[in-house]
Amino acid sequence: MKTILVIFIYTILIAGGIGIYIIANNDIDHPAAFPFILGYVIFLLLTIFGAIIIMGFNFLRIGWREKFKRIKNFLLLYCGLVGLKLAIYYTFKPEWLTFTNIFLTSLGLALGWAFFDLLTLKKKKDWSNRWD
Repeated sequence: MKTILVIFIYTILIAGGIGIYIIANNDIDHPAAFPFILGYVIFLLLTIFGAIIIMGFNFLRIGWREKFKRIKNFLLLYCGLVGLKLAIYYTFKPEWLTFTNIFLTSLGLALGWAFFDLLTLKKKKDWSNRWD
């Protein structure tokens, strides 16, 4: 049942994204275009918020060593990405590289890389009662 719900949510997200792409590229001015886009954005935000909540609960379920490893991985990735972008900024001085581009995109990438698999974390099988 849970798998069918996830497939349904992903199908809506992909179909809605394709619909918004068509609306934006063809400059469709139909009266239903704005409510469709607004509904899709709300659905997308609720899906992202739900995923963050699931990742938070799963983060609380894992052991201390795993938490420490993930936080260390996050900090190393974040510092590395910020350092790389600052090196690019001071070497080439591109105009597209701003404060938000340097720090916030690095934060998002590091958070996603370190914690995204918590979204699909399964319960560990308890082998202590394997003869029941």
